[in-house]
Amino acid sequence: MQNSNVPPRVLKSTVGIDSIHLRIYGVNKKDIDRFCSRWKLAYGNNKKGEHKRTWKIFLAGGQPISVHYHFSSKTTTFQIGRLMNYSRILCEQHKLLQRLISDFQDRKIHVSAIDISVDIKEPLSRLSVCSNIDLMSIEKVDTTLYHNRKNGSVLCVYDKAVQMQIYSTSLTRIELRFSNNLKNWKVEDLLYNKASLDKFAQKVKYEFVENIEVSLLNAGTRLHLGIKDIAVELENFVAMLHGATLIYKDPFKVSYAIEARDRLKCWMKRHRLKTIDAVEGFVKGSKAMYQEEVGLDHKTFNKAMKFYEGIPNFRVG
Repeated sequence: MQNSNVPPRVLKSTVGIDSIHLRIYGVNKKDIDRFCSRWKLAYGNNKKGEHKRTWKIFLAGGQPISVHYHFSSKTTTFQIGRLMNYSRILCEQHKLLQRLISDFQDRKIHVSAIDISVDIKEPLSRLSVCSNIDLMSIEKVDTTLYHNRKNGSVLCVYDKAVQMQIYSTSLTRIELRFSNNLKNWKVEDLLYNKASLDKFAQKVKYEFVENIEVSLLNAGTRLHLGIKDIAVELENFVAMLHGATLIYKDPFKVSYAIEARDRLKCWMKRHRLKTIDAVEGFVKGSKAMYQEEVGLDHKTFNKAMKFYEGIPNFRVG
């Protein structure tokens, strides 16, 4: 980090695992057929390429899960994401993970990739986030900036509030995606090996603290992400994979923000209002009445309107 006599300001943050790729050895399409049939999971989109075959598993209320069978290694990889703070009901993806570990406990399972995320209550527009690891490239896709680092990891930075369309809180996500690192660090077995888990936790903490620099724009104020509990978070996550109850923290009230967002969108659908301009015209002259109907106070309603006006092509279908 940059040298300064001024100590960095410690940010309140939420640390967790947002995505994990499980590579299971000796699992083929028949095994996947039986697994999906047993748990009544819909799946399809069967595509066969030169080196692998791919499917999608469709979870109730969640995004599709990508499944890849690799011909050369005879392994199947399940790519499961959006595990952290994306829904009021965080269960479908976690249930799938627990069932995979339970049903294939007699097979060799490696973690082929994992994403560690830090959410902070600061708008991205106020922040500067830099990587001290040499970069191969930087890519901008939609709301996300990807820093492809020469050590094999990817640093992702995005305005999570805008991505999730939650207007009642500011939220920025800083995420490190590890794939080749796990093999190089010899920690692919971290689901079953405590030494590997501890080693990985130390590596992650070092990466965030030493190789990511966060500061306030136009102020020069250094920020500290405050991720001292990463080892505990990893232990809780692995325990959940093996059947323990999920330990879930929501210090920024993201679930409440999602509930408020959904309440407003349901109200818009009920009145067939697709855009913010349509809302403004509809409530004109009776704004207080409709604010009460939605369940928002005057300040929050106006904040929501301004927030959605700032999202290009925002529409409620």
